[in-house]
Amino acid sequence: MKQNKEERKENITKQRQEQILDAAMRVFSKRGFTAATTSEIAQTAGIAEGTIYNYYKNKRDLFISVMHRYIVPEPIIGLIQRAQTEDDSNLISALVNDRLSRDFREIDIFLLLMSELHRDKGMRQQYLEDVTNPILNELEKYLMSIVSSGRARPVNIEVTARILVGLMIGLVIVKKVEGEQGPLNRLPNNEVVSEVTKFILSGFQTKCDKA
Repeated sequence: MKQNKEERKENITKQRQEQILDAAMRVFSKRGFTAATTSEIAQTAGIAEGTIYNYYKNKRDLFISVMHRYIVPEPIIGLIQRAQTEDDSNLISALVNDRLSRDFREIDIFLLLMSELHRDKGMRQQYLEDVTNPILNELEKYLMSIVSSGRARPVNIEVTARILVGLMIGLVIVKKVEGEQGPLNRLPNNEVVSEVTKFILSGFQTKCDKA
């Protein structure tokens, strides 16, 4: 089936954005945010520098987009939304597996992000609005649903959502710091995922569940 004009345009836009984001990730990883330039990113992507501004307002917007793509991919939102009608262990396992499956290049990008957020208040605010808050909002909805349905004991929804996010971030950092010989890399992934999932669920279980 032939694509219509709008579909072709949409595909071209998506491909170009992917091209820019791939190049931006390589340059940001090598230079850091401050030293990186849109000129070098464009050269790496094989496009004119002005093309970047057709898709991103500025270097900060591009940096946040890289973070959104590589650190918190859209499927996570879908996982949390579907979990409201599925088994809770499936969600936790999927989230843990997603974080532990990140390669070291993506972890390096995450650590770069943390250092940039510490220095740049405006970027920190944009990251909260564009990346962190959507995840927290979906987690809070999920937690509210499992508490109200009796699948979990009453908890402080806002705090618990942030505990989950903090745990996932901590796993990523520990994996990077310990390196290939650390248990998060050395042990079979399914074994690590199972242990973390059981630990998280034990904090949610009601007394009846634990009996």
